[in-house]
Amino acid sequence: MSTEYLPTDEDEYYELEIESIYRIDQIQKIWEAIKERSSEAKKFMETHFPFAGNAGGNVFFIEIPTGIVKYVSWEYDLEEGLYNVVANFKSFCLAIKPLE
Repeated sequence: MSTEYLPTDEDEYYELEIESIYRIDQIQKIWEAIKERSSEAKKFMETHFPFAGNAGGNVFFIEIPTGIVKYVSWEYDLEEGLYNVVANFKSFCLAIKPLE
């Protein structure tokens, strides 16, 4: 599966792959593991809920106060690897397409 990325200032198109949407029993473990990455990650997890990931270990989050879906590419620092994906979870689900 993949989802389209929110438009940016540039005329570029982005696509992000989704390997799995987490089961309810996985979410707490993933949340705890991410908090242990760094103090920056611990602070981030106070306002974000992990719900899906890709094969590279990168994670999709819902920002709790706003509902914005975000993506973190862990090959970079949290600040550099953080991307806004779509405005809400419904838009995220509607943007999912099978890989061709």
